[in-house]
Amino acid sequence: MSDAEIDRVRARLAALARHLPPPPPHLRAELAHVVILGSSSRGGSSATAELLRRSHRCLHLRAELNPMLGLVGLRYPQSGPDDALGADVPEASLAALEGHLRWEVGGYDSGPLDEEGAWRFAVEVAMRLALQWTALDIGPEDTHAALQTALRANGGPDDIDGLWIHLLGDLRRQGHPVHPRLYDLDARRIEALLPDLPPADGPPEGLLIEEPPFVCPRPWRLATAEERGRLPLLIKTPSNAYRRPFLERLFPKARLRLLHLTRNPAASINGLADGWTYPAFHAHQVPGLDIIGYSGVPSRAGWWKFDLPPGWQAWTKARLVEVCAFQWRSAHTALLRDWAEVPTHRVRFESLIEDPAPRAAALAGIADWMGLGDDPALRDAALPLVMTTRRPRAARWYDRAPYLESALAQPGVQSLALELGYAADRHDWR
Repeated sequence: MSDAEIDRVRARLAALARHLPPPPPHLRAELAHVVILGSSSRGGSSATAELLRRSHRCLHLRAELNPMLGLVGLRYPQSGPDDALGADVPEASLAALEGHLRWEVGGYDSGPLDEEGAWRFAVEVAMRLALQWTALDIGPEDTHAALQTALRANGGPDDIDGLWIHLLGDLRRQGHPVHPRLYDLDARRIEALLPDLPPADGPPEGLLIEEPPFVCPRPWRLATAEERGRLPLLIKTPSNAYRRPFLERLFPKARLRLLHLTRNPAASINGLADGWTYPAFHAHQVPGLDIIGYSGVPSRAGWWKFDLPPGWQAWTKARLVEVCAFQWRSAHTALLRDWAEVPTHRVRFESLIEDPAPRAAALAGIADWMGLGDDPALRDAALPLVMTTRRPRAARWYDRAPYLESALAQPGVQSLALELGYAADRHDWR
């Protein structure tokens, strides 16, 4: 990741931003309440964050924090040997990051997509594509034309999967080699709407800022200055487990709290192993990677997936399932140790994938703790399918229990599970 490559992306974003009204300034000084959704990777944080996006009583980023960090040189390897960030980040980097986050903090815009709104959304799509396809130059005129075609074919913005499949298909017809299979989209609908689309073979060429599978943003409304000072901002990024001092420095006026999302190690490690062998989730190119059961496929060469915990260098030649156990253990150990003095609410992801009654109770507990009140948008919400490799179901890990055994036997995994409230008998895990 060279400075020249990042500079080109930043310049493209700045040029696109000139098509939009400027966002409110002074984000860091105005945010009064920040909630970090902490979990391990593949611990259910994407689906949980998407559930909470339905509430207009809290604020969100359009996607994860990591791409914004990459834009200002605060990701591996520029920022250090792993995903951790401390309080020693230069103030200039924090100010630059604030400049990007000003375009992020808000929520879904449920209003009609009129002519002005369609142009604004087209510019925002072009800005997102600049993060996803850094080797391409896709302008707002291109995305606006593709959006109009997609709206005619799809009927409106409510069906976001259909809208983005049509939009990306039209951009391909314009000559832009974007690939819908690298997005968080329903594979069956891609096949139905774009039957001649070839398979995706690894991540896009060029600088990787956003990690695939790429997000498909909806129309977005930026928060006002008044909302920034009143509503909680929820930030979901598993690597934030290693960044408490940095986040306290980034949001100096905010009350920082932790929503700790747990999932039993068998289910989480199984999900991580699925993700490592899935044709997405590329995160970092690292030297000397030779993971048993993973490396050897050309599209995976040198690619570490998901978060990069401190100490990852000792696991570059381990078995894949043991690498996944290391990632699960590292994240939750950091959340228990480094965030111990931060006000915390802990919730099991298992409760969110069960029957409606346990899910409603868990969401009501989260809403009450966050100060959202009895929010009708969360009362009967179903778990969305977000960033999945397979449809979630309780105890899916049972299918691969023998494969997981060596990972679950790692020192510290069982004791950490007990500390998180999971019984010693794995048959009680879901």
